[in-house]
Amino acid sequence: MSAAPTREDAVARWASPLLGGPAGRRRAEPGHPWWSPARVLVLLAGLTTALAVVRAQHCRAVGWTSPGQFVHTCYSDVAVLHGTLGGTPRALLGLDPATPDGLGQPALTTYLGALLAALVAPAEALARRVAPAAEGVSAGTRVYFDLYAVLACLALVAAVLAVVRLSGRRPWDATLLALSPVVVLSGLVSFDLLGVALGVVGVAAWARGHPLLAGVVLGLAVSARLHVVLVLLALVLLAVRAGAVRHVALVCSSAAFTWAAVNLPLAVLSPQAWTAPARGWWGAEPGYGSLLLLPRLAVDEQVAGVRALTATQASVVSAVLTGAVLLAVAVWVLACPRAPRLPLVVLVLLVGTLLVAKTVPVQASLWLLPWAALAVPVWRDHLWWWAAEALYVVAVWEYLVGLSTTDRALPPGFYAVLLVARLAALAWLGWRAWRTGWHPTEDPVRRDADGEDPAAGPLRAQDDRFVVELA
Repeated sequence: MSAAPTREDAVARWASPLLGGPAGRRRAEPGHPWWSPARVLVLLAGLTTALAVVRAQHCRAVGWTSPGQFVHTCYSDVAVLHGTLGGTPRALLGLDPATPDGLGQPALTTYLGALLAALVAPAEALARRVAPAAEGVSAGTRVYFDLYAVLACLALVAAVLAVVRLSGRRPWDATLLALSPVVVLSGLVSFDLLGVALGVVGVAAWARGHPLLAGVVLGLAVSARLHVVLVLLALVLLAVRAGAVRHVALVCSSAAFTWAAVNLPLAVLSPQAWTAPARGWWGAEPGYGSLLLLPRLAVDEQVAGVRALTATQASVVSAVLTGAVLLAVAVWVLACPRAPRLPLVVLVLLVGTLLVAKTVPVQASLWLLPWAALAVPVWRDHLWWWAAEALYVVAVWEYLVGLSTTDRALPPGFYAVLLVARLAALAWLGWRAWRTGWHPTEDPVRRDADGEDPAAGPLRAQDDRFVVELA
């Protein structure tokens, strides 16, 4: 029998009338056999994606142009890159000499962008007849955006179902993903939901005892979004603690082979496009959302004695701090009284690296969603985080209004405050996961899973072989 969040979470109990009310004493009796938790959550995920499309309606109607796309908070890399690059598959792949960097995205995302562009051409004429675009709006760009919205919905549904699988007896924890306003605010800004979905689906395959399949899916996930490497790192750390590296070695080797197979064609045919993400990271100055941006904001506010970090300085500082974060998390995993659950480790790794990253775009919060739902299934904590995200999303777009309309922009000082508030909310989530690892008896997921980690897979019930004892 599944656990009922309305019995242990005051926020869930308060909001439960929207979905039928809190669980009662007869909840184990058959109700409507078709409305399982998974099917309800799939419906909610579709509703959330639909709200994300509605939120972007201004840009769909009049185009992704400045300052409107920032004023109405509907900016999207998906649409802007399509329009900027001309919308042809060759341009998006970087095969056009005029656009050698292509999408500037990882390999699998680049292929996806080119595939969607190929699908736009036969659909554009139909789109013009069904819903003519306003003057100055490319029907092709709008169709491209809509096609990605469909794909994003499918990715979100896959992620929700994977979280249901990984939640053990707590399937309703996936509601924290399916109904997250972070999806509404940032789900269609970039292609990130693809990597998010593949990452959590790969872990679901691992939890079901299929390490080879898990490695293939995680290899695809890394080819879509590099942050999924941290999921593999979490598996390695837990395997080292358990002294059981055979299954994890199979996952990592199959992931590496899959990554190479996906990346090789782009690296050969368009090396400029393949190296674009790495070159873009190294050569970029601190970006929006990063703590490393604060000195530049202070300069903009004319604070005396402050100098902005250069691109090289920011790259070095971020790399060194990232190394320190990874080392600290490794010590934590090996020193906890009991091996922390896999989602806890992934969430701590993601939060830690984001706090020291060169840039923390609004869509980066999507990376955390499935792991936060699995690691910290407490509605109050998520509500605080969601509120900080909502304020930050508005702040960053209104700050960017200043790129074209300086008299309407959000002042740098106000933007800096909300930037720090957002990162503080992320740090709180990371701290909650960190503390849960130190106090496994207080973990509600372990309590409902007879003390085990539903995501442990082949590492389940393994004895500790390598533990660090801190004095």
